[in-house]
Amino acid sequence: MSTLLRKDDGAVAVTVAILGTVFIILSALVVDMGYWYNVRRQLQTCADSAALAGCRELAVGATNQEIWQTVTAYANKNAVVPVDAVAVVAPSPAGESDIGDDFVKVTVSSDAAGFFARALGFETNTIRAQSKARLGYLKGVRTPVPWGLPILSISRMIAITDNSSTSMSSSGGNYWNGWLPSTASGPVSVVTYNSQTLDPAYPDGVPETFGPAATIVHLSGTTRFADVRMPQQVFTSGWGETVRVNIDLVEPLSPDEAVVVVFGRSEYVATPESGTAYTASFSAPDISDLWQDYPVGVAIMNDNKVVEQLPAALSIAVRRSTHPIKSIQVEPIVQPAGSSQPIQVSVEINDFEIGKLYELKVVGGGAETGNFMALDFHTLRHTPYWRHPQDPEEYPDMPNATGLYYDFIEGTADYDFMAHIGDTVWTQPGSMSGPQTANALDVRIGSEPSDYPGWVAADKPASSRVIYLPITEKVQETTGQTPLRIVSFASFYIESVSSNALIKGRFVDYVSPAWMVTPTPPNSRFVVVAPHLVADGVDF
Repeated sequence: MSTLLRKDDGAVAVTVAILGTVFIILSALVVDMGYWYNVRRQLQTCADSAALAGCRELAVGATNQEIWQTVTAYANKNAVVPVDAVAVVAPSPAGESDIGDDFVKVTVSSDAAGFFARALGFETNTIRAQSKARLGYLKGVRTPVPWGLPILSISRMIAITDNSSTSMSSSGGNYWNGWLPSTASGPVSVVTYNSQTLDPAYPDGVPETFGPAATIVHLSGTTRFADVRMPQQVFTSGWGETVRVNIDLVEPLSPDEAVVVVFGRSEYVATPESGTAYTASFSAPDISDLWQDYPVGVAIMNDNKVVEQLPAALSIAVRRSTHPIKSIQVEPIVQPAGSSQPIQVSVEINDFEIGKLYELKVVGGGAETGNFMALDFHTLRHTPYWRHPQDPEEYPDMPNATGLYYDFIEGTADYDFMAHIGDTVWTQPGSMSGPQTANALDVRIGSEPSDYPGWVAADKPASSRVIYLPITEKVQETTGQTPLRIVSFASFYIESVSSNALIKGRFVDYVSPAWMVTPTPPNSRFVVVAPHLVADGVDF
Protein backbone atom coordinates (compact mmCIF):
# COMPACT_ATOMS: atom_id res chain seq x y z
CA MET A 1 0.00 0.00 0.00
CA SER A 2 2.79 2.35 0.84
CA THR A 3 4.42 1.55 -2.47
CA LEU A 4 1.26 2.54 -4.32
CA LEU A 5 1.07 5.83 -2.46
CA ARG A 6 4.65 6.61 -3.33
CA LYS A 7 3.88 5.96 -6.99
CA ASP A 8 0.82 8.26 -6.88
CA ASP A 9 2.95 10.98 -5.35
CA GLY A 10 5.26 10.81 -8.34
CA ALA A 11 2.39 11.06 -10.80
CA VAL A 12 1.03 14.13 -9.06
CA ALA A 13 4.42 15.77 -9.19
CA VAL A 14 4.68 15.16 -12.91
CA THR A 15 1.15 16.50 -13.48
CA VAL A 16 1.85 19.59 -11.45
CA ALA A 17 5.04 20.20 -13.38
CA ILE A 18 3.24 19.84 -16.73
CA LEU A 19 0.34 22.06 -15.68
CA GLY A 20 2.74 24.62 -14.24
CA THR A 21 4.55 24.76 -17.56
CA VAL A 22 1.24 25.20 -19.42
CA PHE A 23 0.17 27.93 -17.03
CA ILE A 24 3.48 29.74 -17.50
CA ILE A 25 3.13 29.53 -21.30
CA LEU A 26 -0.46 30.72 -21.16
CA SER A 27 0.51 33.56 -18.83
CA ALA A 28 3.28 34.53 -21.21
CA LEU A 29 0.87 34.51 -24.15
CA VAL A 30 -1.60 36.61 -22.16
CA VAL A 31 1.13 39.16 -21.49
CA ASP A 32 2.12 39.24 -25.16
CA MET A 33 -1.50 39.39 -26.34
CA GLY A 34 -2.18 42.23 -23.96
CA TYR A 35 0.79 44.07 -25.37
CA TRP A 36 -0.36 43.38 -28.93
CA TYR A 37 -3.83 44.63 -27.99
CA ASN A 38 -2.35 47.90 -26.78
CA VAL A 39 -0.34 48.18 -30.01
CA ARG A 40 -3.54 47.56 -31.99
CA ARG A 41 -5.38 50.21 -30.02
CA GLN A 42 -2.62 52.78 -30.60
CA LEU A 43 -2.49 51.88 -34.28
CA GLN A 44 -6.23 52.54 -34.49
CA THR A 45 -5.56 55.98 -33.02
CA CYS A 46 -2.93 56.50 -35.71
CA ALA A 47 -5.35 55.47 -38.46
CA ASP A 48 -8.25 57.53 -37.08
CA SER A 49 -6.24 60.72 -36.65
CA ALA A 50 -4.58 60.29 -40.06
CA ALA A 51 -7.91 59.71 -41.83
CA LEU A 52 -9.53 62.76 -40.18
CA ALA A 53 -6.51 64.95 -40.93
CA GLY A 54 -6.49 63.83 -44.55
CA CYS A 55 -10.21 64.47 -44.81
CA ARG A 56 -9.70 68.01 -43.50
CA GLU A 57 -7.17 68.56 -46.30
CA LEU A 58 -9.66 67.13 -48.78
CA ALA A 59 -12.24 69.63 -47.53
CA VAL A 60 -10.07 72.62 -48.45
CA GLY A 61 -9.20 71.34 -51.93
CA ALA A 62 -5.73 69.91 -51.33
CA THR A 63 -4.16 67.65 -53.93
CA ASN A 64 -3.91 63.90 -53.35
CA GLN A 65 -0.19 64.29 -52.75
CA GLU A 66 -0.77 66.98 -50.12
CA ILE A 67 -3.50 64.88 -48.52
CA TRP A 68 -1.24 61.86 -48.23
CA GLN A 69 1.63 63.89 -46.86
CA THR A 70 -0.72 65.00 -44.08
CA VAL A 71 -1.97 61.44 -43.56
CA THR A 72 1.57 60.13 -43.19
CA ALA A 73 2.58 62.97 -40.88
CA TYR A 74 -0.38 62.41 -38.53
CA ALA A 75 0.08 58.64 -38.54
CA ASN A 76 3.72 59.02 -37.50
CA LYS A 77 2.86 61.75 -35.01
CA ASN A 78 0.56 59.34 -33.18
CA ALA A 79 2.94 56.37 -33.39
CA VAL A 80 3.86 56.56 -29.73
CA VAL A 81 4.47 53.89 -27.09
CA PRO A 82 3.76 51.02 -27.42
CA VAL A 83 4.10 51.47 -31.21
CA ASP A 84 7.77 51.57 -32.25
CA ALA A 85 7.23 52.44 -35.92
CA VAL A 86 4.27 52.63 -38.26
CA ALA A 87 3.95 51.81 -41.95
CA VAL A 88 1.22 53.59 -43.94
CA VAL A 89 -0.20 51.66 -46.87
CA ALA A 90 -0.01 53.79 -50.02
CA PRO A 91 -3.38 54.80 -51.51
CA SER A 92 -4.80 53.07 -54.56
CA PRO A 93 -8.29 52.98 -56.10
CA ALA A 94 -10.48 50.65 -54.04
CA GLY A 95 -7.37 49.65 -52.09
CA GLU A 96 -6.80 49.29 -48.37
CA SER A 97 -5.87 52.97 -48.41
CA ASP A 98 -7.76 55.25 -50.77
CA ILE A 99 -8.72 58.88 -51.50
CA GLY A 100 -12.20 59.48 -52.91
CA ASP A 101 -14.25 62.55 -53.76
CA ASP A 102 -15.57 62.77 -50.21
CA PHE A 103 -13.54 60.31 -48.14
CA VAL A 104 -10.05 59.26 -47.07
CA LYS A 105 -9.33 55.66 -46.05
CA VAL A 106 -6.10 54.83 -44.23
CA THR A 107 -4.47 51.50 -43.37
CA VAL A 108 -1.46 51.34 -41.07
CA SER A 109 0.62 48.49 -39.73
CA SER A 110 3.42 47.83 -37.27
CA ASP A 111 5.57 44.85 -36.33
CA ALA A 112 5.11 44.21 -32.63
CA ALA A 113 7.73 42.10 -30.87
CA GLY A 114 6.79 38.99 -28.91
CA PHE A 115 8.35 38.65 -25.49
CA PHE A 116 7.48 35.25 -24.06
CA ALA A 117 5.96 34.14 -27.38
CA ARG A 118 9.45 33.95 -28.88
CA ALA A 119 9.88 30.65 -27.08
CA LEU A 120 7.09 29.36 -29.33
CA GLY A 121 8.64 30.80 -32.47
CA PHE A 122 6.75 34.12 -32.62
CA GLU A 123 9.50 36.71 -33.01
CA THR A 124 7.16 39.48 -34.22
CA ASN A 125 3.49 39.91 -35.01
CA THR A 126 2.35 42.27 -37.79
CA ILE A 127 -0.64 44.23 -36.51
CA ARG A 128 -2.86 46.36 -38.74
CA ALA A 129 -5.58 48.96 -38.29
CA GLN A 130 -7.83 50.77 -40.75
CA SER A 131 -9.99 53.87 -40.57
CA LYS A 132 -12.18 55.86 -42.95
CA ALA A 133 -13.26 59.50 -42.66
CA ARG A 134 -15.94 61.09 -44.82
CA LEU A 135 -16.87 64.70 -45.51
CA GLY A 136 -20.21 65.84 -44.15
CA TYR A 137 -21.90 69.17 -43.52
CA LEU A 138 -23.17 70.50 -40.23
CA LYS A 139 -26.94 70.47 -39.90
CA GLY A 140 -26.85 71.05 -36.16
CA VAL A 141 -24.52 72.86 -33.76
CA ARG A 142 -24.25 72.34 -30.03
CA THR A 143 -24.81 75.60 -28.10
CA PRO A 144 -23.70 78.12 -30.75
CA VAL A 145 -22.93 81.74 -29.96
CA PRO A 146 -26.28 83.64 -29.71
CA TRP A 147 -25.72 85.76 -32.82
CA GLY A 148 -27.50 85.21 -36.11
CA LEU A 149 -26.26 86.65 -39.39
CA PRO A 150 -29.21 87.48 -41.69
CA ILE A 151 -28.30 87.03 -45.36
CA LEU A 152 -30.00 87.55 -48.70
CA SER A 153 -31.05 84.45 -50.60
CA ILE A 154 -32.88 86.25 -53.35
CA SER A 155 -35.83 84.76 -55.18
CA ARG A 156 -37.00 88.05 -56.72
CA MET A 157 -35.77 91.65 -57.05
CA ILE A 158 -37.46 94.90 -58.09
CA ALA A 159 -35.92 98.32 -58.81
CA ILE A 160 -38.13 101.28 -57.82
CA THR A 161 -38.13 105.06 -58.19
CA ASP A 162 -40.63 107.79 -57.31
CA ASN A 163 -42.72 107.07 -60.40
CA SER A 164 -41.77 103.64 -61.77
CA SER A 165 -40.53 100.14 -61.05
CA THR A 166 -39.15 97.16 -62.93
CA SER A 167 -38.47 93.49 -62.26
CA MET A 168 -34.82 92.58 -62.23
CA SER A 169 -33.37 89.45 -63.79
CA SER A 170 -30.48 87.38 -62.51
CA SER A 171 -27.55 87.52 -64.90
CA GLY A 172 -25.59 84.79 -63.13
CA GLY A 173 -23.52 84.70 -59.99
CA ASN A 174 -24.23 87.69 -57.76
CA TYR A 175 -25.43 90.01 -60.52
CA TRP A 176 -28.93 91.28 -61.36
CA ASN A 177 -30.00 93.63 -64.16
CA GLY A 178 -33.13 95.50 -65.18
CA TRP A 179 -34.37 98.47 -67.21
CA LEU A 180 -36.45 101.37 -65.99
CA PRO A 181 -38.45 103.42 -68.50
CA SER A 182 -36.93 106.64 -69.80
CA THR A 183 -39.45 108.64 -67.74
CA ALA A 184 -38.25 107.21 -64.42
CA SER A 185 -37.08 109.88 -62.00
CA GLY A 186 -35.99 110.36 -58.42
CA PRO A 187 -34.02 108.12 -56.01
CA VAL A 188 -33.41 104.52 -57.08
CA SER A 189 -33.77 101.68 -54.56
CA VAL A 190 -34.05 97.91 -54.90
CA VAL A 191 -36.46 95.56 -53.14
CA THR A 192 -35.38 91.95 -52.68
CA TYR A 193 -37.51 88.94 -51.69
CA ASN A 194 -36.11 85.90 -49.94
CA SER A 195 -37.56 82.38 -50.13
CA GLN A 196 -39.04 82.23 -46.61
CA THR A 197 -42.81 81.63 -46.74
CA LEU A 198 -43.44 80.24 -43.24
CA ASP A 199 -45.70 83.22 -42.53
CA PRO A 200 -48.77 83.11 -44.83
CA ALA A 201 -48.61 86.92 -44.97
CA TYR A 202 -45.51 86.56 -47.19
CA PRO A 203 -46.45 84.12 -49.98
CA ASP A 204 -43.69 85.54 -52.21
CA GLY A 205 -41.02 85.68 -49.51
CA VAL A 206 -40.07 88.49 -47.15
CA PRO A 207 -39.25 91.82 -48.87
CA GLU A 208 -36.34 94.03 -47.89
CA THR A 209 -35.62 97.49 -49.34
CA PHE A 210 -32.10 98.79 -49.94
CA GLY A 211 -31.17 102.26 -51.01
CA PRO A 212 -31.46 104.84 -52.31
CA ALA A 213 -28.22 104.46 -54.24
CA ALA A 214 -28.58 106.98 -57.05
CA THR A 215 -30.94 109.69 -58.22
CA ILE A 216 -32.27 110.11 -61.78
CA VAL A 217 -32.52 113.75 -62.92
CA HIS A 218 -34.26 115.08 -66.07
CA LEU A 219 -32.85 118.15 -67.83
CA SER A 220 -34.85 120.95 -69.38
CA GLY A 221 -34.51 121.89 -73.04
CA THR A 222 -32.63 125.13 -72.32
CA THR A 223 -30.01 123.84 -69.90
CA ARG A 224 -26.27 124.29 -70.35
CA PHE A 225 -25.69 120.77 -69.00
CA ALA A 226 -25.34 118.05 -71.64
CA ASP A 227 -24.65 115.11 -69.34
CA VAL A 228 -23.44 114.20 -65.85
CA ARG A 229 -22.01 110.76 -65.03
CA MET A 230 -20.69 109.01 -61.95
CA PRO A 231 -18.76 105.83 -62.87
CA GLN A 232 -19.35 104.52 -59.33
CA GLN A 233 -22.38 105.30 -57.21
CA VAL A 234 -22.01 102.99 -54.18
CA PHE A 235 -18.86 103.10 -52.03
CA THR A 236 -17.53 100.98 -49.17
CA SER A 237 -16.62 102.66 -45.91
CA GLY A 238 -12.99 102.31 -44.92
CA TRP A 239 -11.76 101.34 -48.36
CA GLY A 240 -10.43 104.80 -49.24
CA GLU A 241 -12.50 105.05 -52.43
CA THR A 242 -12.84 108.19 -54.55
CA VAL A 243 -16.07 109.71 -55.89
CA ARG A 244 -15.70 111.00 -59.47
CA VAL A 245 -18.22 113.24 -61.18
CA ASN A 246 -17.89 113.78 -64.95
CA ILE A 247 -19.75 116.80 -66.35
CA ASP A 248 -20.35 117.58 -70.03
CA LEU A 249 -21.61 121.06 -70.98
CA VAL A 250 -23.37 122.20 -74.11
CA GLU A 251 -20.93 125.11 -74.56
CA PRO A 252 -17.64 126.22 -72.98
CA LEU A 253 -17.66 128.26 -69.81
CA SER A 254 -16.91 131.95 -69.79
CA PRO A 255 -13.57 133.00 -68.23
CA ASP A 256 -15.21 133.86 -64.87
CA GLU A 257 -17.30 130.68 -64.60
CA ALA A 258 -16.56 127.31 -63.05
CA VAL A 259 -18.29 123.95 -62.63
CA VAL A 260 -18.60 123.16 -58.95
CA VAL A 261 -19.62 119.90 -57.24
CA VAL A 262 -21.12 120.34 -53.79
CA PHE A 263 -20.85 117.54 -51.22
CA GLY A 264 -21.91 118.30 -47.68
CA ARG A 265 -20.30 121.59 -46.70
CA SER A 266 -17.49 121.22 -49.22
CA GLU A 267 -17.27 122.55 -52.77
CA TYR A 268 -15.01 120.96 -55.40
CA VAL A 269 -14.12 122.92 -58.54
CA ALA A 270 -14.18 120.61 -61.56
CA THR A 271 -11.04 120.36 -63.66
CA PRO A 272 -11.32 120.88 -67.44
CA GLU A 273 -10.70 117.66 -69.39
CA SER A 274 -11.42 119.05 -72.87
CA GLY A 275 -13.41 121.90 -74.37
CA THR A 276 -16.70 121.21 -72.62
CA ALA A 277 -15.83 118.22 -70.36
CA TYR A 278 -15.02 118.61 -66.66
CA THR A 279 -14.21 116.25 -63.78
CA ALA A 280 -14.39 116.67 -60.02
CA SER A 281 -13.37 114.13 -57.39
CA PHE A 282 -13.39 113.78 -53.62
CA SER A 283 -13.01 111.04 -51.00
CA ALA A 284 -16.02 108.95 -50.10
CA PRO A 285 -16.88 109.36 -46.40
CA ASP A 286 -16.64 106.64 -43.76
CA ILE A 287 -19.74 105.62 -41.83
CA SER A 288 -20.71 103.52 -38.80
CA ASP A 289 -24.21 102.63 -40.05
CA LEU A 290 -24.80 99.86 -42.56
CA TRP A 291 -25.91 102.24 -45.34
CA GLN A 292 -26.04 106.01 -45.79
CA ASP A 293 -27.01 108.07 -48.84
CA TYR A 294 -25.71 111.59 -49.55
CA PRO A 295 -26.83 114.31 -51.98
CA VAL A 296 -24.36 115.54 -54.60
CA GLY A 297 -25.03 118.96 -56.13
CA VAL A 298 -23.66 120.15 -59.48
CA ALA A 299 -23.72 123.84 -60.51
CA ILE A 300 -22.18 126.40 -62.84
CA MET A 301 -20.98 129.29 -60.70
CA ASN A 302 -19.65 132.78 -61.33
CA ASP A 303 -17.89 134.54 -58.48
CA ASN A 304 -19.64 132.37 -55.84
CA LYS A 305 -23.03 132.94 -57.44
CA VAL A 306 -25.02 130.07 -58.92
CA VAL A 307 -25.57 130.62 -62.66
CA GLU A 308 -27.32 127.28 -63.19
CA GLN A 309 -27.61 124.03 -61.28
CA LEU A 310 -29.08 120.61 -61.97
CA PRO A 311 -32.85 120.52 -61.39
CA ALA A 312 -32.26 118.14 -58.47
CA ALA A 313 -29.30 116.83 -56.55
CA LEU A 314 -27.70 113.57 -57.60
CA SER A 315 -26.77 111.07 -54.88
CA ILE A 316 -24.28 108.47 -53.82
CA ALA A 317 -24.48 105.77 -51.15
CA VAL A 318 -21.85 104.51 -48.71
CA ARG A 319 -22.10 101.03 -47.24
CA ARG A 320 -20.23 99.04 -44.65
CA SER A 321 -18.36 96.06 -46.07
CA THR A 322 -20.90 93.64 -44.57
CA HIS A 323 -23.94 95.22 -46.23
CA PRO A 324 -25.71 92.64 -48.45
CA ILE A 325 -25.75 94.97 -51.48
CA LYS A 326 -22.26 95.51 -52.85
CA SER A 327 -23.18 97.96 -55.61
CA ILE A 328 -26.11 99.54 -57.43
CA GLN A 329 -25.20 101.26 -60.68
CA VAL A 330 -27.70 103.37 -62.63
CA GLU A 331 -27.00 104.52 -66.20
CA PRO A 332 -27.82 107.19 -67.25
CA ILE A 333 -28.49 109.22 -64.12
CA VAL A 334 -29.13 112.42 -66.13
CA GLN A 335 -31.69 112.32 -68.94
CA PRO A 336 -31.71 115.03 -71.65
CA ALA A 337 -35.05 116.61 -72.46
CA GLY A 338 -37.16 114.36 -74.67
CA SER A 339 -34.86 111.35 -74.32
CA SER A 340 -36.44 107.93 -74.86
CA GLN A 341 -33.39 106.00 -73.66
CA PRO A 342 -34.28 103.37 -71.04
CA ILE A 343 -32.32 103.43 -67.80
CA GLN A 344 -30.27 100.39 -66.82
CA VAL A 345 -30.02 99.30 -63.20
CA SER A 346 -27.25 96.84 -62.31
CA VAL A 347 -26.96 95.28 -58.86
CA GLU A 348 -24.16 93.21 -57.38
CA ILE A 349 -24.91 91.20 -54.24
CA ASN A 350 -22.24 91.08 -51.57
CA ASP A 351 -20.69 87.66 -51.00
CA PHE A 352 -18.72 87.18 -47.81
CA GLU A 353 -15.23 85.93 -48.63
CA ILE A 354 -13.43 83.35 -46.57
CA GLY A 355 -10.45 84.84 -44.74
CA LYS A 356 -11.35 88.48 -45.41
CA LEU A 357 -11.57 90.89 -42.45
CA TYR A 358 -15.07 92.17 -41.66
CA GLU A 359 -16.64 94.39 -39.02
CA LEU A 360 -20.04 93.24 -37.77
CA LYS A 361 -21.94 94.98 -35.03
CA VAL A 362 -24.06 93.03 -32.56
CA VAL A 363 -27.53 94.59 -32.40
CA GLY A 364 -30.96 93.60 -31.12
CA GLY A 365 -34.52 94.27 -32.19
CA GLY A 366 -35.39 94.45 -35.91
CA ALA A 367 -33.11 92.25 -37.98
CA GLU A 368 -30.50 94.20 -39.95
CA THR A 369 -29.09 92.22 -42.82
CA GLY A 370 -25.34 92.74 -42.56
CA ASN A 371 -25.03 92.82 -38.77
CA PHE A 372 -24.89 90.12 -36.11
CA MET A 373 -28.35 89.87 -34.55
CA ALA A 374 -28.56 89.03 -30.85
CA LEU A 375 -30.70 85.87 -30.51
CA ASP A 376 -33.02 84.73 -27.75
CA PHE A 377 -32.52 80.95 -27.79
CA HIS A 378 -35.46 80.55 -25.41
CA THR A 379 -37.68 81.27 -28.46
CA LEU A 380 -36.13 78.45 -30.54
CA ARG A 381 -38.76 76.51 -32.48
CA HIS A 382 -38.13 73.29 -34.43
CA THR A 383 -39.61 73.00 -37.91
CA PRO A 384 -42.50 73.02 -38.78
CA TYR A 385 -43.11 75.26 -35.75
CA TRP A 386 -41.92 78.87 -35.86
CA ARG A 387 -44.33 81.16 -34.02
CA HIS A 388 -43.53 82.57 -30.59
CA PRO A 389 -45.13 82.16 -28.12
CA GLN A 390 -47.98 80.22 -29.78
CA ASP A 391 -46.04 77.15 -30.98
CA PRO A 392 -44.42 74.57 -28.68
CA GLU A 393 -40.94 75.46 -27.49
CA GLU A 394 -38.08 73.28 -28.68
CA TYR A 395 -36.47 73.42 -25.23
CA PRO A 396 -39.19 74.25 -22.69
CA ASP A 397 -36.79 73.75 -19.77
CA MET A 398 -34.30 76.34 -21.07
CA PRO A 399 -34.04 79.19 -18.55
CA ASN A 400 -35.54 82.44 -19.82
CA ALA A 401 -33.07 84.99 -18.53
CA THR A 402 -31.18 87.82 -20.19
CA GLY A 403 -28.10 86.85 -18.22
CA LEU A 404 -28.04 83.48 -19.98
CA TYR A 405 -27.48 85.32 -23.26
CA TYR A 406 -24.11 86.57 -22.01
CA ASP A 407 -23.33 83.13 -20.54
CA PHE A 408 -23.75 81.68 -24.05
CA ILE A 409 -21.29 84.28 -25.37
CA GLU A 410 -18.82 83.47 -22.58
CA GLY A 411 -19.19 79.74 -23.18
CA THR A 412 -19.96 79.27 -19.47
CA ALA A 413 -23.70 78.48 -19.71
CA ASP A 414 -24.62 75.32 -17.80
CA TYR A 415 -27.46 74.65 -20.27
CA ASP A 416 -26.58 72.67 -23.41
CA PHE A 417 -28.76 72.35 -26.50
CA MET A 418 -28.70 71.73 -30.25
CA ALA A 419 -29.72 74.30 -32.88
CA HIS A 420 -30.70 72.83 -36.26
CA ILE A 421 -31.00 73.99 -39.84
CA GLY A 422 -34.69 74.78 -40.32
CA ASP A 423 -35.20 76.02 -36.74
CA THR A 424 -36.65 79.48 -36.15
CA VAL A 425 -35.36 81.81 -33.43
CA TRP A 426 -36.35 85.36 -32.50
CA THR A 427 -34.01 88.27 -31.94
CA GLN A 428 -33.40 89.79 -28.53
CA PRO A 429 -35.42 92.98 -27.97
CA GLY A 430 -33.72 96.31 -27.45
CA SER A 431 -30.12 97.38 -27.90
CA MET A 432 -27.47 94.73 -27.29
CA SER A 433 -24.48 96.89 -28.25
CA GLY A 434 -23.19 97.71 -24.77
CA PRO A 435 -19.87 96.79 -23.14
CA GLN A 436 -21.29 93.55 -21.69
CA THR A 437 -20.75 91.87 -25.06
CA ALA A 438 -17.07 92.78 -25.08
CA ASN A 439 -16.72 91.67 -21.46
CA ALA A 440 -18.34 88.31 -22.20
CA LEU A 441 -16.04 87.73 -25.17
CA ASP A 442 -13.04 88.52 -22.98
CA VAL A 443 -14.12 85.67 -20.71
CA ARG A 444 -14.58 83.32 -23.67
CA ILE A 445 -11.24 84.11 -25.32
CA GLY A 446 -9.22 84.38 -22.13
CA SER A 447 -5.53 85.02 -22.67
CA GLU A 448 -5.33 83.58 -26.19
CA PRO A 449 -3.71 86.24 -28.40
CA SER A 450 -5.23 87.40 -31.67
CA ASP A 451 -2.99 85.93 -34.36
CA TYR A 452 -4.97 84.87 -37.41
CA PRO A 453 -1.91 84.32 -39.69
CA GLY A 454 -0.23 82.25 -36.99
CA TRP A 455 -3.41 80.25 -36.41
CA VAL A 456 -3.67 79.45 -40.12
CA ALA A 457 0.05 78.58 -40.33
CA ALA A 458 -0.41 76.19 -37.41
CA ASP A 459 -3.06 74.31 -39.41
CA LYS A 460 -6.02 75.93 -37.60
CA PRO A 461 -5.87 74.19 -34.22
CA ALA A 462 -8.71 74.36 -31.70
CA SER A 463 -9.15 77.98 -30.64
CA SER A 464 -11.36 79.88 -28.23
CA ARG A 465 -11.46 82.64 -30.87
CA VAL A 466 -13.38 80.42 -33.31
CA ILE A 467 -17.14 80.54 -32.85
CA TYR A 468 -20.04 78.82 -34.59
CA LEU A 469 -23.06 80.93 -35.39
CA PRO A 470 -26.35 80.49 -37.26
CA ILE A 471 -26.80 81.92 -40.75
CA THR A 472 -30.39 83.11 -41.05
CA GLU A 473 -33.11 84.59 -43.22
CA LYS A 474 -35.97 86.82 -42.13
CA VAL A 475 -39.38 85.23 -41.65
CA GLN A 476 -41.23 88.54 -41.21
CA GLU A 477 -40.63 92.18 -42.09
CA THR A 478 -40.67 93.78 -38.66
CA THR A 479 -38.90 96.58 -36.82
CA GLY A 480 -39.04 95.00 -33.35
CA GLN A 481 -38.27 91.46 -32.21
CA THR A 482 -37.88 89.52 -35.47
CA PRO A 483 -38.15 85.80 -36.29
CA LEU A 484 -35.18 84.39 -38.20
CA ARG A 485 -34.93 80.97 -39.79
CA ILE A 486 -31.63 79.11 -39.58
CA VAL A 487 -30.51 78.12 -43.08
CA SER A 488 -26.91 77.08 -42.32
CA PHE A 489 -24.01 77.65 -39.94
CA ALA A 490 -20.68 79.45 -40.25
CA SER A 491 -17.40 79.47 -38.36
CA PHE A 492 -15.88 82.84 -37.54
CA TYR A 493 -12.46 83.79 -36.13
CA ILE A 494 -12.72 86.78 -33.77
CA GLU A 495 -9.78 89.17 -33.97
CA SER A 496 -11.05 92.00 -31.76
CA VAL A 497 -14.15 93.51 -30.18
CA SER A 498 -14.83 97.09 -29.11
CA SER A 499 -16.93 98.29 -26.20
CA ASN A 500 -19.85 99.08 -28.56
CA ALA A 501 -20.03 95.40 -29.65
CA LEU A 502 -18.32 95.94 -33.02
CA ILE A 503 -16.76 92.58 -33.83
CA LYS A 504 -13.77 92.34 -36.18
CA GLY A 505 -13.03 88.93 -37.59
CA ARG A 506 -13.02 86.54 -40.52
CA PHE A 507 -15.22 83.77 -41.78
CA VAL A 508 -13.03 80.70 -42.00
CA ASP A 509 -12.89 77.32 -43.69
CA TYR A 510 -12.90 75.32 -40.54
CA VAL A 511 -13.81 71.76 -39.74
CA SER A 512 -15.98 71.19 -36.74
CA PRO A 513 -16.95 68.41 -34.40
CA ALA A 514 -19.49 66.19 -36.12
CA TRP A 515 -22.39 67.12 -33.84
CA MET A 516 -25.07 66.54 -36.48
CA VAL A 517 -23.96 65.81 -40.02
CA THR A 518 -25.66 65.48 -43.38
CA PRO A 519 -24.04 64.37 -46.66
CA THR A 520 -25.98 67.10 -48.49
CA PRO A 521 -24.61 70.66 -48.23
CA PRO A 522 -27.09 73.34 -47.06
CA ASN A 523 -28.63 75.59 -49.70
CA SER A 524 -26.38 78.45 -48.66
CA ARG A 525 -23.00 79.87 -49.56
CA PHE A 526 -22.10 79.35 -45.89
CA VAL A 527 -21.29 75.76 -44.97
CA VAL A 528 -19.26 74.19 -42.19
CA VAL A 529 -17.56 70.97 -43.23
CA ALA A 530 -17.46 68.23 -40.62
CA PRO A 531 -15.15 65.28 -41.42
CA HIS A 532 -16.24 62.30 -39.38
CA LEU A 533 -15.29 58.66 -39.00
CA VAL A 534 -17.58 56.14 -40.67
CA ALA A 535 -17.87 52.36 -40.63
CA ASP A 536 -19.05 51.81 -44.18
CA GLY A 537 -16.28 50.58 -46.44
CA VAL A 538 -13.96 49.64 -43.58
CA ASP A 539 -12.44 46.22 -44.32
CA PHE A 540 -11.29 45.26 -40.83
